[in-house]
Amino acid sequence: SELESAWAHALGGESTTPWDAGIAELITELCEDTPTILYIPLCSFPPDQSLFVKKLRQRGLEIIDTQGPTLEEIERSNYLRTHTFSYPFLVENNEALVKKVLEQGIISDQPLSLIHDTKIPMVLPFHERARDFFDDSIRAMFPKSVVVEPKASVTVEGREIDLDELCDLPAKKRNFILKFAGADPILNTSGRGVFSLRRTDKRRAREQLETALEHAKRLQFWILQEDLSQRFDVPVFEGDHIEERSLFGRFSGFYGPRGLLKIRAQFRNLYKVNSSADSVVAVISSI
Repeated sequence: SELESAWAHALGGESTTPWDAGIAELITELCEDTPTILYIPLCSFPPDQSLFVKKLRQRGLEIIDTQGPTLEEIERSNYLRTHTFSYPFLVENNEALVKKVLEQGIISDQPLSLIHDTKIPMVLPFHERARDFFDDSIRAMFPKSVVVEPKASVTVEGREIDLDELCDLPAKKRNFILKFAGADPILNTSGRGVFSLRRTDKRRAREQLETALEHAKRLQFWILQEDLSQRFDVPVFEGDHIEERSLFGRFSGFYGPRGLLKIRAQFRNLYKVNSSADSVVAVISSI
């Protein structure tokens, strides 16, 4: 099927070992016993999760496929597969599940999202202690990112100013986005940790930055980036016709061993573009 072909391509193309056989073999080897997989899937793409479950069950592996595991299911599982680090903290009976992970009673197979799902690495090409490790070509790929801390400064019209002076500027000159850059799963989703300093008044801008400074004391950092949000004219299916709308855009690249696979474009009538019910989604490139 098309989905199976996409998986094969993402995992490196044709191989003497089918992708599902390789995954089943690896899980069995890691468990050193008969695996009982507790699978807490990412529900936004059911065909993907259904294929994963079907193929591994065909390989003889037991999979508990659930959004809310029971205590009995947690107890008899020895392998945990989730899509993000935060999932074990959010599901039903999360205390029992996290306790079992911490006590190494279950193998926890999760992406390195404590790193990949945080925004703090975007500071590194610009930070005084790390910038020498990056070429200008790397810096050109990202908006300049600054950690929100007492000594922080930003550049406005060619002049370095501190956070206090930034708050006193007129709205059109506070052209920065304040983003949570830590690992809190609540602030990392649905735009809860994203604020535009130019789309609010001076008092609210100052309050948001003061909150960020308080979080920094607990090593939960926020960053400031120049607001580069942009509207695009997008054709949108609406009922039985197509209409053109002016929407903010977001572009996400997906990569495999051979490089770029696809680019997903998302559009929304709000600068916080994410996978919301009112978002417009399209694949704009396929390699």
